[in-house]
Amino acid sequence: MTATHHTTVELAKLARVLDRDPADLAFLATLPPTALREFRDQITDLTARREARRMQRVGAAAKLVPAPIAAKITEAAFGPVLAAALAGSVDPARAVAIASALSPSFLADGTLTLDPAEQSN
Repeated sequence: MTATHHTTVELAKLARVLDRDPADLAFLATLPPTALREFRDQITDLTARREARRMQRVGAAAKLVPAPIAAKITEAAFGPVLAAALAGSVDPARAVAIASALSPSFLADGTLTLDPAEQSN
């Protein structure tokens, strides 16, 4: 993959994190992909730290209802981006049970924003 392709990929990822159209970030296309990734990582880290307590409370609440109901609530109320952010706040076995009740398209959308580094913590 060329540097241009890497930059395009990083711009798409950054746009997703910022909930923007990638065209809105075209002015950043001259930056190296590593700089874009570092910027995206900084935004992700800052957001995760700021929202950590709230995420933990929602993750704890997921234990209170059956997994199929938690999955329905997740799809209807949270959406894939928030669900991906919450994934690390839920016990792994419970997360698997909930994920198995989510629709494949919802899971696919969530994987676009899932941060493996954040989930391993």
